Amino acid sequence: MKTIALLLVKNEGWILPTTLPQLNKFVDEILVLDTSSTDNSLAILKHLNISFRQKKYDTPIIDNSVWRTELLDWGRSRGGTHFVCLDADEAFTSHLLPHFNEWLSRLEPGEKLMLDWLTTWKSPTKIRVDNSIWKKIPKDFIFRDQAGLQFDGQTMHENRTPGSGKAKYVPRERGAVWHFQFAAFARFQMKQAFYRVKELNDKGQAMDNFKLIDRINNFYSITLDNSAAQCADAPKNWYSGLQNLDNIKNAPMGWFLPAILDYFAQKGLEYFEPLQIWHISDLEAEFRQKIGRGPRSLSLPPKPRIVSSSCLMGADSW
Repeated sequence: MKTIALLLVKNEGWILPTTLPQLNKFVDEILVLDTSSTDNSLAILKHLNISFRQKKYDTPIIDNSVWRTELLDWGRSRGGTHFVCLDADEAFTSHLLPHFNEWLSRLEPGEKLMLDWLTTWKSPTKIRVDNSIWKKIPKDFIFRDQAGLQFDGQTMHENRTPGSGKAKYVPRERGAVWHFQFAAFARFQMKQAFYRVKELNDKGQAMDNFKLIDRINNFYSITLDNSAAQCADAPKNWYSGLQNLDNIKNAPMGWFLPAILDYFAQKGLEYFEPLQIWHISDLEAEFRQKIGRGPRSLSLPPKPRIVSSSCLMGADSW
């Protein structure tokens, strides 16, 4: 058995010093595909002696399924039998480590291992516990390879692992996966704004814009700040040994703001005015400067969103 982690990275220097050392404790090798980082991500990868390849793009292209396929092919060429598919802002909880290999050894070819995706909220050690979608999200992060497994072609919200094999579930008290993007809340909000803008830009000519805008706002509404959010401190043994936690909350915005401004320049700010993105001060200021007034929402209010467990397992959303 050889366990290889496959990571996509772009300007993740804010979190790699936390997640990569933790991941190294669990796997035999880490392979990274860097998609045009301009921050210190590459320097961190070199410092930690992580194997990586680079993709160079001049526009905010997202083609994650193609990139995940390239990573998987690379991992197979390195003799991997079991693959860990975490994102750069995710890490296994420390209390999973003692029984990690035991869980992997139970997997049949093509089978997946699911763990709870822990929603940190404005702090790297506080998790959402209210009655919301963020309270419990089981997700497939690991699979045992099988001939013929491949990723479906999706440019956004792609499957994390290939195929539709059966899955085993690790109870939260035995292990889980930290999702730190919510801990860096300002960065997280800018990232979600980028996804809204990109979807309207890419799909706006394919369907009625009003319906599309309403769907986009509804889909991403759960990522907005929530004064009713309830959080609890995670047990200390879940994050023992994790490094640089104190630096996460103030993470930089990364490449999302320049990418959004590029879209604004291409189609004009008013094209994106109905999107729920103007709670972000940098974007509102840009609108006021260029248009001479504040943005107005032209779409319907978001509807309550119902997400099935199967959707949560398959879609790499938010």
